[in-house]
Amino acid sequence: MIISNFLQFKDFFLMLGIGILFGIIYDLLSTLPNIFQKLWIRILIDFIFSILYCLGFIILINFINLGEFRWYLIVGYILGTIIEQITLGNLFAKGVKYLYNKLVVCMKKFKSTRIGRFLLK
Repeated sequence: MIISNFLQFKDFFLMLGIGILFGIIYDLLSTLPNIFQKLWIRILIDFIFSILYCLGFIILINFINLGEFRWYLIVGYILGTIIEQITLGNLFAKGVKYLYNKLVVCMKKFKSTRIGRFLLK
């Protein structure tokens, strides 16, 4: 199958964007172990994400490039995830940390109220 340079360029940037999307999904899933602070939850979420990441790549190869594996597609996919982790990942981590600290402060205030003491015995 002959693919033009324009289609290869388009497919590369499409996979780059999808890699960024999967990086965002990983950041969302990685907040759960931080809330529960359990190692086994972190391992389980990483395992599930790894399976979803690989299945997502295989499904996208079938849709985007009609099942043909090209190295520039996997480079775009992985590069998109790395770019997201370097740029948006840091901003997301700071935002989650801020929201978590605000939630802890609100819960401490709630525990000191009469309703909080009754509900959180």
